[in-house]
Amino acid sequence: MKKTHNHFWTFLVFGLLALSAKIARADSPSAPASPTPPSYEKIEMPVGHVFIAPQGFDDNDNIEFVIDGVFPNGCYQVASDSTQVDAANKHVITHLFANHRTDGPCGNAAATLPASLLAAVPYTLEVSVGQLPAGMWQITYSRPNLPDGVRPFQVDRAKVASIDDVPYAAISSVWIPDSVRGDLPVTAELIGSLTSSCSFLQPEVLVNQIDDVFVVRQSLGFKANVLCSLVMLPFQKTIQLGTPGAGRFLIHARSMNGRAVNRVFSGITLDP
Repeated sequence: MKKTHNHFWTFLVFGLLALSAKIARADSPSAPASPTPPSYEKIEMPVGHVFIAPQGFDDNDNIEFVIDGVFPNGCYQVASDSTQVDAANKHVITHLFANHRTDGPCGNAAATLPASLLAAVPYTLEVSVGQLPAGMWQITYSRPNLPDGVRPFQVDRAKVASIDDVPYAAISSVWIPDSVRGDLPVTAELIGSLTSSCSFLQPEVLVNQIDDVFVVRQSLGFKANVLCSLVMLPFQKTIQLGTPGAGRFLIHARSMNGRAVNRVFSGITLDP
């Protein structure tokens, strides 16, 4: 009889607990539904412009170029590039792909987009193709309602066994405003670090403007007959670019170990 009595109380307790949990679930607000993930379609977009330094590459450098342009509105974002290298013909072919959002306001006609999405969206994409054989090369890229664009560039044979033909400074970034007065002298800032207590920046910076590309070479000097140590000494140096004019421009600053830092900016001129 005692055992039956114990079972009765056990069932009663579990029943009350289950009823209490059911009432609590009924009183609590329902969890919000999971938001629907955005939907996209990947489409090829016309390439607005390609920047590449026409000279200064060696066959042991990492060859880089920059794709630059504007998407028509805020429903587009860069997805990827598709770049093929034809070494036999010294030809690089590049295409640009964007993710176009197809839900929400972006799923409607462009004329009905809200003001927040109507503005054109600039994009800049760096593309690395690695080391290329010496010779005269060209990049071909598609453009809207125009023939394909072509940018030639030269790759020379390396003159020294090291990766860099001269010891370049370790540049991490180049700062310049997105837009500058193209009819006035323009400056930019080289930002980086010295990696040895024996190294120093050479006073002269070589800046060559070739069409719409400024090639910047900041080399290093080294103190002789001193004990060197590995350090990280930051530096920032102002360079003079001259008067670029109107248009889009690339600063291509060579850095150590066969690499470079790229920065695109616009030059604007005021109406007289």
